[in-house]
Amino acid sequence: MHAWAVPWVEGPGARADFEDPLVVTALQYLRGFDLCRGPDRPGVHWHGRPGAGEWLRSLDEIADGLGRWLEECARHDADPRGWIRSARERARAYVRAEEAERGPS
Repeated sequence: MHAWAVPWVEGPGARADFEDPLVVTALQYLRGFDLCRGPDRPGVHWHGRPGAGEWLRSLDEIADGLGRWLEECARHDADPRGWIRSARERARAYVRAEEAERGPS
């Protein structure tokens, strides 16, 4: 999956349609389906193949992610402008929560 998604999301020749944030999100997510980690270095992740390490995402997690993405697409298609407003507000709320957790600088 990684090899298929690379030309769409990496480098100056990336072909992803950045006008559609949901397509870009899906491509970036697909690119990470083959991420592995090894028991001797659990903080190191790489693009693997079967038997090369422990997969970071199970098939159930991948299926759940697809379901969430399809729901997001349906919300976007129903009201693109409202979806963008909502996405921006979620991002702002995330930043506010992060700043509150850090405390005053």
